[in-house]
Amino acid sequence: MPKRSALTAALGLALAASTAAAEPVLDYSVGVSLKHSDNINYSEHDPVSEDVLAPRLDFTVNQKGSTLRANVAGSLEYRDYLHGRFGDELHTLLAGTAVWTLLPERLDWFFQDNAGREPVNALQSNAPSNQQQTNVFTTGPSLHAKFGEALHGQFDVRYTNTYADTSNQFNSDRYSALAALLYTLTPTDTLSANATGSQVRYDRAASRPFDYERQDAYVGYQRSNRSFTLESALGYSHLDLRNDGSRSGALLRASARWSPTPATSVGIWLARQYSDAAQDLVFSPEQIRNTGIGSGINGSVLTPQVYVEKRVNLDVRHREDKYYFSVAPFWRELDYVLVDATDIGFNQHSTGFYVDAGYFFLPTLWIDANVGGERRRYTQISRTDDDLAYGASLNYRRSRHWLWSLQARHERRDSDTPNNSYRENSIMLAVTFQR
Repeated sequence: MPKRSALTAALGLALAASTAAAEPVLDYSVGVSLKHSDNINYSEHDPVSEDVLAPRLDFTVNQKGSTLRANVAGSLEYRDYLHGRFGDELHTLLAGTAVWTLLPERLDWFFQDNAGREPVNALQSNAPSNQQQTNVFTTGPSLHAKFGEALHGQFDVRYTNTYADTSNQFNSDRYSALAALLYTLTPTDTLSANATGSQVRYDRAASRPFDYERQDAYVGYQRSNRSFTLESALGYSHLDLRNDGSRSGALLRASARWSPTPATSVGIWLARQYSDAAQDLVFSPEQIRNTGIGSGINGSVLTPQVYVEKRVNLDVRHREDKYYFSVAPFWRELDYVLVDATDIGFNQHSTGFYVDAGYFFLPTLWIDANVGGERRRYTQISRTDDDLAYGASLNYRRSRHWLWSLQARHERRDSDTPNNSYRENSIMLAVTFQR
């Protein structure tokens, strides 16, 4: 079975077995777009003009039954390069989790899948010839125990497979286990003590010097009420690297969202942790519509190397009947752990932002505009890239099901490395049927 279809098959199996579960909420749209680009290969000196015809399917699945809980978003797009400058492509994008309850309050089975498109060489432009399909799939059981009214235990076992079409040095098998004690302080507050252990084994012999084992111990705190949610972890991590001894350091993760009014919400994410490319490719269904320039989750370097990640993300959203906007800046540092002095490190210091806004002239006619920017400094190879993208679309909903969109977009990169800058302009017409 192809790894990309693993979550789909798991959801189908769970839905077929879950006769007692509530019906899933399925939304989808089917459409086709015609795009013209004056530099489809994002080249500084040899731009290629091309027209692209792209049928597309977008979908979301939300299930909140007693037997199955699932949150999945995805898209399938087939790109036909009409003048044959590049081969036709199928783009798959998927982010989803599912929890299948086998024994209520005793045994669950967990599934997670993230499929996306990433560059083969992150230092080159994101041309069609420099893209590949990636997938990170995780599954395993969760055991639950109740020791009292307020004290609970949880034990998770997970298997993870990572896969890239071209960068096969990234392909790996991972095994992990988590033991947790959870104490309910109040109906909205939970305190936990957690210990995890994991093992990472890469498929290719050239990547095996980067195999490692990891142990984490941390205290967690969660709070959730009508207007505020908080998840946090504070502890310590220890890594044993196959060819380079051990590394240890602090573990900090925190995310919070505050909704002072139904129209406004503010979110923040903080992290200081050991990580690698596989964890970088895991994103939530809510993030699937914005993985481009300025999102802070694009352009991953698919190497087997471990790095220390430090990041801060902010997110402000507001929506009224006539208009909406969102602002999301970020700051991120990646410092790679090198196995020996001959390794090339891709240490990055990045800052960026993404802004989106829309205005409704009529309930069926509105304009949307967005801009995203990102500066990446690769400190070990003395390179700086400044990426910028902005665009606008005019949208007309002809009926409840039919949507027409006309979109214009500009992308650019200014790099201090020769032959790596570019300018690209595009215009696109799309028609979509929405369920």
